[in-house]
Amino acid sequence: MAKKRRKQKKQVRGLPEDLLTERKVRTAPAEDPGRQPPSWNVQLLDHEGPFGWSHLKKRDVLGTILGKLSHFERMTWAEIQQGAGCHNVKLSHPKFASEAHRRLREIGQDDIDELFSLRLNGKSRVWGILFGSVLRILWWDPEHNVCPSGPNT
Repeated sequence: MAKKRRKQKKQVRGLPEDLLTERKVRTAPAEDPGRQPPSWNVQLLDHEGPFGWSHLKKRDVLGTILGKLSHFERMTWAEIQQGAGCHNVKLSHPKFASEAHRRLREIGQDDIDELFSLRLNGKSRVWGILFGSVLRILWWDPEHNVCPSGPNT
């Protein structure tokens, strides 16, 4: 009677045996978004309305917006939020402009509770929806009208 031969596993040089016998799914651990650098998504850019990007002046793109966004990319979200004027704003905030509420309804984004404000300089703000470490940019607010602050508001 002939003996049955056992199949031998092929040994690949340098790889541990457990990697050869079983495939394991590996996922990166979920990180705190505050410890990550920002990234931007422009899919939701609002081109029309009172805070639309169609009102943008060419000098603002290079002089203010791109330079400041580039600067923010060297920071983490926690560092950005520690700076003056960069924070989440609840839509229920009493100074949140009624035209901003109206525009959110018009563009189908009225199901959110808050927007994130990035202060670029004195009055200028970029507004968006912060989702994890990605800011989904909505509006350009050069005069700080979305949610004005200060004694004259």
